[in-house]
Amino acid sequence: MHALQDLGEALVALDNGRLADLGLPERLVDAVTDARRIRAHEGRRRQMQYIGKLMRDIDPAPIESLLSAKSRSTAADAEKHKLSHLNHTGDSRLFKIPEDPRVALDVRMMDRFFDNYVMTPMQTLVADRMRTEIERDPKRVTDARTLLDVAYGWLEKPLTQHVWAAAGEFTLADCAAAPALFYADWVHPIGERFPGVRDYRKRVLARPSVARTVNEARPYRKLFPLGAPARD
Repeated sequence: MHALQDLGEALVALDNGRLADLGLPERLVDAVTDARRIRAHEGRRRQMQYIGKLMRDIDPAPIESLLSAKSRSTAADAEKHKLSHLNHTGDSRLFKIPEDPRVALDVRMMDRFFDNYVMTPMQTLVADRMRTEIERDPKRVTDARTLLDVAYGWLEKPLTQHVWAAAGEFTLADCAAAPALFYADWVHPIGERFPGVRDYRKRVLARPSVARTVNEARPYRKLFPLGAPARD
């Protein structure tokens, strides 16, 4: 039920055009449209439960697939425009994007990897902890931890062979890696299983600009939902 409600939240967030593209039953479309108008917390909560109930009668897989495809397309377009803007209006060295297009491709790939396969499952674990006990989703938590283990395993070889994530120098990829691995290790420890990833995390956190950021945020660690460990 919680998974269906989460999917309902994604539907509510869509604009009318994209919602129409999904070809949903009229009753579900009306319920989603009504949810957008409700401002009272309790009223909206009940409406989302109603949406979840309506979704029991349909196969959610095609909707999830379409939403996932649209999300990837939107994210890819945004990333393309952002990097294009930086490359044409600023110093690529300032933004840590190598001029060699082949090397830049590796950097961008690693940047996306850290965001999608380390940062995203880490945020899933944090978000689940912020829910009430009855709203928590053990399967989603298990899946997120599995994905982090797979990501750590995939990263082990390249991060053992090289000082930095890509291009032989500190780049955009390492900028993405720093916050992703910083928090991921808090919620799902890297430990001794992946020494290459563990040592790389130490290197990137020792980078002066990264270390300064970590230190400046230290007073706010008590706000981290899963609790901050006594390290880093």
